[in-house]
Amino acid sequence: MAPFCSGILWNTCSGDSAAVTTMTPKPPNLHMKTLMGILFLLLMGIHKPLAQSTELENYRPLLAEKQKIKGFERDTGYIRLLIRFANAFYSVNADSLLFYAQKAYGYAETVHYEQGLTRCLSSEGNYYSLMGDYPQMLSYYQQALSLAEKIKDRDRASSVLMDIGRYYLDAQEYDKARANYEQAYRIIKEAGDSLGMAYVLTDIGVLYFVQDNFDETLLFYRQALRIASALKSQEAIAFTRADIGYALCRKGLYKEALGYLLPALQYYQHTGDKLGRMETGTSLVEAYRGLGEIDTALTYALESLSLARETKNKAGIVDAGEHLTHLYERKGDYRNSLKYFKLYKDYSDSLYNEDSRKKIVEQETKYVYEKKEGVLKAQQASENLLHSQHLKSLQLEVSITVLAALFLGAIALILYRSRALKQKSNLRLEVKNNEIALQKAEIEQQAAQLRGSNQQKDQLFSIIAHDLSGPLNSLKALLDFLKEKSLSEVEIAKTINSLKNNVHYTADLVNNLLYWARNQMEGINVQPSQLNVEELSESVLTLFARQAADKKIETVNKLDKGLSVCADKDMMQVVIRNLVSNAIKFCRPGDTITVEQGAISKELVEICVADTGTGIKEEVLLKINKSESITTFGTSSEKGTGLGLLLCREFVEKNKGRFRIESQWGQGSRFYLSLPAQYND
Repeated sequence: MAPFCSGILWNTCSGDSAAVTTMTPKPPNLHMKTLMGILFLLLMGIHKPLAQSTELENYRPLLAEKQKIKGFERDTGYIRLLIRFANAFYSVNADSLLFYAQKAYGYAETVHYEQGLTRCLSSEGNYYSLMGDYPQMLSYYQQALSLAEKIKDRDRASSVLMDIGRYYLDAQEYDKARANYEQAYRIIKEAGDSLGMAYVLTDIGVLYFVQDNFDETLLFYRQALRIASALKSQEAIAFTRADIGYALCRKGLYKEALGYLLPALQYYQHTGDKLGRMETGTSLVEAYRGLGEIDTALTYALESLSLARETKNKAGIVDAGEHLTHLYERKGDYRNSLKYFKLYKDYSDSLYNEDSRKKIVEQETKYVYEKKEGVLKAQQASENLLHSQHLKSLQLEVSITVLAALFLGAIALILYRSRALKQKSNLRLEVKNNEIALQKAEIEQQAAQLRGSNQQKDQLFSIIAHDLSGPLNSLKALLDFLKEKSLSEVEIAKTINSLKNNVHYTADLVNNLLYWARNQMEGINVQPSQLNVEELSESVLTLFARQAADKKIETVNKLDKGLSVCADKDMMQVVIRNLVSNAIKFCRPGDTITVEQGAISKELVEICVADTGTGIKEEVLLKINKSESITTFGTSSEKGTGLGLLLCREFVEKNKGRFRIESQWGQGSRFYLSLPAQYND
């Protein structure tokens, strides 16, 4: 069984240990709610981890070998293999899936192979699900469930119960969906199927997702991921990662979402799973769109549309068309935006019509059922009339029998309800235990992070204590010499010049330390305003003009006049001051420091402080990106602890921006600040 977020059918194709995984997409009701924000989660459930071209090629010679044996069509081993072969077409060719499933059904029916019949019925249900014929899909699943219960096939019964549960989930009948999931959970637990439990937890998470309770959703998804990771099931790990990634997108945690979505996409690319690539790609569109990386989002949207067309997935085409409409509109390409809006509208209308047809068929089915029930009741009444004389003679016996049956039925009902309540209580208790285990793991992770942070602070304070003591001791010694008048004027001038550099360094270090300490204690409140960044940069360059001139370094301000960002003025002054000071420190005579603008959009303004100095060694840059403190020396032996760059990163991120560094040893460095262009609450 391989449920992924909302719609995967677990399909074990034989009575032995061999298994094949197929998936069942959701009916269109919730797909149509994409326009209101619900579609994509349910669509994320369509995955087929094992449907890949290499698997198909592996089955072909095995089938050919068995077909050489006379009477192969009566061999249950051959029938099981043929069902696996049919299911391998799930994300490749739906028509081939139906063709081989029907062929296997004919063989299984001939030899009365009931276990094979249940799997064929499920496979045919999968086909009608892909085609959007949900009444037919439900009919085949119900036939498969009845037969599985008759022959006590627990694997098939639990998988079909989950498929029916997803049907009720789509119909927003959440109590019925939960009842089916809980029944499937009990069967899987009794069978000791840990991976199956992970899939049930994933589907339960969907119940919370469609009600916008994303915290509870992530709780169940992460429990499922832990089980999949413990079992080293790569396909299960991939689809639970993709589920978690999309739920994080819905919470607006786009960066964190990428950490789950990109590994999942890599798995689906490796296995040739088109549906998995399509759905994960669509999640990546939302993540990169949320991060403002429109071109990257556009690439994934186009790829998802191509895959949706290949797999004839109408809901996937709707989703990709909607994304492409908005992305091209943001790029100002209204021609393409209109083109994809028409595609989106056409397929949305098609899905809506299918949903309407589904409801009509369901009403017709209900009517036919009620009509048949009426005919049966009439027949029963006729039979009762014909046997009325006989029944009168046995009236007393029947009455006693009925009373006894009622009494026994009441006892059975009490025992059944008691058992059901106990099982429900045990299920809740197990879920709570899983929640406690998750909280314990999170607390341990936070403790480890805190220990690392404290170690970093201890190291930083050790460096600062050492670096502060040197200039202060030098100043004390100079004062003692002056008092004793034991130095010549030349020695005094030389000592003062050296002390001046140390004092500059110490002053910068103390200022940065104060800002950093306030920030760590949450003592700095961000007060964003519309800030003229060109004027701010010019004032900082003027402040460092003398220091730059002493080292024969040229400073240039290339920012457009009137260029503005939405940020805290004091914090941005600290950031630009630290970057310019740092650049001066690592520049040589004749080098240039430039403040210029990078990419600009409606949402973000990119500012770059660039220099042609010595650059940063790769190992030092790695430590800086990890926010580790490190002692370095400038071109005139100026000291640095890395605290200034740590402040820059923290202050930029507090202002809802991004900070990054590009540097190559011997060829200078570039420091980028991406800040909000306008105030956005």
